Amino acid sequence: MLDTDAKILLAKSFAFVFASKALAIASPWFLKAAVDSMTAAEAINFNAVMYGISLFGASRALSSLLNEQRMQQITHFIQRGI
Repeated sequence: MLDTDAKILLAKSFAFVFASKALAIASPWFLKAAVDSMTAAEAINFNAVMYGISLFGASRALSSLLNEQRMQQITHFIQRGI
């Protein structure tokens, strides 16, 4: 049976993996939105392009950071010998 600390650690790990994968799935959508805003040559909205590319980069970076945090949580879980 897992103690309270181990349950909290597993819950955090699950939250990190869920957020990481959600951001990894959402990041191409941000890039697609940026590309779609450039399709009409006379109506290019550079602000939308900038925001789309920025959101793409931020979501990929945050996804990687959350995945690394999750791996650190799992390492602590393994080191505890549970």
